[in-house]
Amino acid sequence: MGVLQFFVQWVALHALFDPRLHQERLRTTPRNSILPRWGQNGASPSGASNTVGIYELPPPPQLVEACNELVSQLLTLADDDSIEVYLPQFVSMIVEAGCGSPASAERVRNLELFLLDRCHRNPQLGLRFCWLLEAHIGRGEVIRQNPLLATPAQRRALALLRSYRQGTLLGDVDDPEALRAQRSCYIADFDAFVRMLTKMSFDLKTLTPAVRKVHFQALLETVNARLLRRIQSRGATMNIGSGSLSTSQSAAWFLECALVDDLGLTFDTSPPSMSPSDQEEAARRREEILSFALHLPGVGVGLPEGPVPLKREAQPGVRRVLRILPGESKILHSATRTPLLLVCETIPGEVSASGAELYCRPSLGLGLTLRDRLRGKEFPKGLLSEHRGLRPADFSPQGSNGSDRMRDSIGMERTPMAARGGMSMMDEDPSLAAFAALEPSITRVFGESQKSRENRVRKTSAFSRLPGWGLRSIIVKAGEDLRQEQLANQMLVLAQEAFAADNIPIRVHPYHIICTSSNAGIVEVVPDAVSIDQLKKRSEGGRDLRSIYIEAFGPPYSPTFTMAQMEFARSLAGYSILSYVLGVKDRHNANLLIDRYGRIIHIDYGFMLGNHPGAVMWETAPFKMSREYVDLLGGVGSPAFKEFERLLVQGMFSLRKRANAIVALLQLGLGTSFKGGVAVREVARRLGSLETERDVMALLAESIDNRRMKQYDWYQYYTNGIIP
Repeated sequence: MGVLQFFVQWVALHALFDPRLHQERLRTTPRNSILPRWGQNGASPSGASNTVGIYELPPPPQLVEACNELVSQLLTLADDDSIEVYLPQFVSMIVEAGCGSPASAERVRNLELFLLDRCHRNPQLGLRFCWLLEAHIGRGEVIRQNPLLATPAQRRALALLRSYRQGTLLGDVDDPEALRAQRSCYIADFDAFVRMLTKMSFDLKTLTPAVRKVHFQALLETVNARLLRRIQSRGATMNIGSGSLSTSQSAAWFLECALVDDLGLTFDTSPPSMSPSDQEEAARRREEILSFALHLPGVGVGLPEGPVPLKREAQPGVRRVLRILPGESKILHSATRTPLLLVCETIPGEVSASGAELYCRPSLGLGLTLRDRLRGKEFPKGLLSEHRGLRPADFSPQGSNGSDRMRDSIGMERTPMAARGGMSMMDEDPSLAAFAALEPSITRVFGESQKSRENRVRKTSAFSRLPGWGLRSIIVKAGEDLRQEQLANQMLVLAQEAFAADNIPIRVHPYHIICTSSNAGIVEVVPDAVSIDQLKKRSEGGRDLRSIYIEAFGPPYSPTFTMAQMEFARSLAGYSILSYVLGVKDRHNANLLIDRYGRIIHIDYGFMLGNHPGAVMWETAPFKMSREYVDLLGGVGSPAFKEFERLLVQGMFSLRKRANAIVALLQLGLGTSFKGGVAVREVARRLGSLETERDVMALLAESIDNRRMKQYDWYQYYTNGIIP
C-alpha cells in the first residue's frame, strides 16, 4: 500500500509541474478573440470557404429567442420517436424559457399545450417527460415541503410536473372512464416497477459486499413475484400478500407455476398435441393474459440476429417482461455505486408504446359506464389509434410539410427512429457473414454470445415456448445523473445521421438511455460486446489488442482479420471525433468495448463538456489514440491507418458544417446554467478551430501515444485494477 500511495503522489506532483500541462489551452486558443455570430456554414477542406457559423451564447432570458430557427424546426416534428430524441431540449425550453422574457411567454405556453397533447396521446412519452421534469427539480421532496428553497426554474418544473403527470396518467378527458382507469393503473404500475429497480440499486449500496449478493437475489425474487402477480390478477394488483408464502422466493415460484398452468404451458420440452382450433383459442387466451405484463423500459422489439447484427428493420413495439433471471443478472463492479445488470425473459408485445393497446385490450370486455353513455361517448374504434388532437403545425410559425420525414436542423433528411429500425450500428454489409465460420475462436475470446445464452436458458424456461420469447438486458444505475449521458447519446444519433448524409462510412453505436430522476436511470446493454479490460484479463498475460484480434479473427492479412481491422478503424474514427468535439474524458479500458466484429464502442459519458475525474485533468489529448491502436491498424502508413485518417478528416468537417445546430442543441439541452454556457462555448471553439486538413492531422499527432493518457491508464490500473 505504501508503494501505491507513493506512485499516486509522484504522478500527481509530476502532473502539476509538467510544462506540457497548459499545452491543451495554448494549442486550442482561437486565432480571433471574437467568434463570428450567426455566420455561414463551413465547407469541406476542399471548399473555398473556411469560415464556420458559430454564435456566442445569448443572455439566459433570451434562450429560446436565440434559437428561433431550431425551435421552429423542433415544432414541426410529426412523430413521437423524433420528439423523444429531442426530449431534453423540449424540457429545457418550457422550464427555463418560461422564466425568461415576457415576449416568449405566449410561445412557451403554446409549446406546453402541444407537449401536453402528446402526453395525452402517448403515455410512454409522457412518463419519460415527467421523469425528466423530476430530474430538473432535483431534490424533489425537500422542494415540495419548502418551495421557498427552490429556484424559479425548479418551481416552474414542479408546477409542470403536476399537470403533465395527471395528463399522462388519465389521458384525454374525452376518453371513456373505463379506458382512463386502465391507463392510470398500467402507468402507475410501470412507474412503480421502474422505481423498484432503481431503489434496489440504492439499497444494495448500503450493504457490505459479503451480504450484497444474497440480498440482491432476494430483491430480484420480490420483483419477479410482483411482476407475475400483476399478470395473474389481470392487472388488478402487484401486491404479493402474506400468509403461507413466507419468502419472496417461494412467492415467485408459486406464482410462476400458477401462471405456467394458466397459460397452458408445461416445463416439458415437448408441447402437447392440440387441434388447430384449440391451438388458436389457446394462443388468443395467452395473448390476453400476457397483455397485462409490463413492458421493459428502453428496449424495443428489434434485436440483431444472425451473423450481421448491423441493421434492423422497422419493428414498432415493446417487449413485455415475464421475469428477471437471478442466475444471469449480477452486480457490476464500481468503486462508488452499485450498477445492476438485469437479464429478463421477455416476449414481443406486438403493440406500439404510444397506443392504447399498451394498457388495454378490446377483447377483454371493456365497456362504457352509465356516465359515459349519458354524456354521449362512444368507445373509440381501434383503441384510439386515430386520436384526434392538436398537430405540431398548430404551433409552428413555418407550418408542417405533411411528410413523415422532416428536414431537421442539421441540414439533412432525417428518418424517424422507428423507420431507422432502432439504434443501428451501420448499414448492412453482407461480407461480414464470413465471421460465422470463426464462431468457435470468437466465442473463446469474447465469451458466450447473446444467441448462445438464449439457447441455454431456453432449455430450462417454461416461458420459452411462447412466440417471440427472448432475453433482453438493461443496466440500472443509481446515484448518477444520466441527463448528460443522455445528451451525449443524442449527439451520437445526430452524428450518425450526419455521417450517413455525407456518405462517410463511420461507425458509431447509440443506445437507449432513460433518465428516471436526478440521480437514477436505465441504460440499454450493448449486445455481444466486451470491455477491453475484460478481454485482456481473459487472455494469457494481458496481451495487446493485436494479439487478441489474431486469436479471434485469424492471422494477419487474412480476410476476416482485415475486415475486423477496418471495422475497428471506422468505429475508432467516429468515437475520436465525438471525444474531441464533446471533450469526453475517463476513457480507460473499462469504458471501451469491442464487439464480436472488431468494432470499438465507447460507453459511460459521465465526464465530458469540461468535467473530468479527480482534481487533476490527466487526459489533455484531443482523443485517445494509444500505441496499441496504431499497432492494431498496422502502423502509421498502413491501409487501415490511412482509412482511419481519411475518415477522421471527413467526419470532423462533416460536423463542422453543422456547428450551428450542434451548439444550439447543446445549449438547449444544458440550459442556462453558467457551467452549461462555458461548456457550449468550448464546443464552439473546438469546432471553429478546424480550418484545414492540417489542423485535424495536428490533433492526431498530439493524440498518438500521448504521455498523459498513458499516465491516466496506469493510474486506473493501480487504483481500480483496470488493465491499460
